[in-house]
Amino acid sequence: MFIQTQLTTKKCFNCLNRPVLYTQAPLLHDGAVSKAISDFKYNKKIKWGDFFAYILYRDCKTYIENFDIICPVPLHKSRLRQRGFNQSEEIAITLSKLSGKPIEHLLIRADKTHSQKGLGRKDRLLNLKNIFRPKSDANHQNILLLDDVTTTGSTLYECSKSIKNPGKIGGISVSRRI
Repeated sequence: MFIQTQLTTKKCFNCLNRPVLYTQAPLLHDGAVSKAISDFKYNKKIKWGDFFAYILYRDCKTYIENFDIICPVPLHKSRLRQRGFNQSEEIAITLSKLSGKPIEHLLIRADKTHSQKGLGRKDRLLNLKNIFRPKSDANHQNILLLDDVTTTGSTLYECSKSIKNPGKIGGISVSRRI
């Protein structure tokens, strides 16, 4: 049912200057995976978060071990009120229990943005440009940014630019759109 994929450590031209080392995503974002993530986010099927964390831990355990802390991508406070939860944080809670890595909320989402869904690469970058702000200092710890879906990497890129005093930065997401 699920297709496992690991993104390469090679970087494309657009990624060469990005501070995120690379991102791992064990699932392709299509069919059942897309539906499950949509149910999780928009139909409040919170238990999917546990399942996604187990998949991440099972398939990316060695990668996760390279980091000191897990930092879920923050939602804007109005979206958090509307949805009732942050999907990345829900995944991070279980992943933290499985991996023993603590969760640190290093960022805030300062501005409300339009949904990234359906936007192309250029519009995604513009939509997220400079919207994340540091909440606390990373104290040179190695940080694993966690998001539910990676499409162009714009969200993880903007998050990584905003972290104050990071060590190594990596990204992880449940699925990758191709």
